[in-house]
Amino acid sequence: MRVGGSCVQDYYQQQVVLENGKLMNKTLGKVLSQRADAYGSACKMPSGG
Repeated sequence: MRVGGSCVQDYYQQQVVLENGKLMNKTLGKVLSQRADAYGSACKMPSGG
């Protein structure tokens, strides 16, 4: 997503668990909100939300 001129995203903590004999990706919760990375200023995605 592009907000205020830079690309941002939310980051989630995840854990791989074994459930009923199958590996599952379990989301534990959000750890960062609207975080821009070092290349956010070069993002070419259109603005929106």
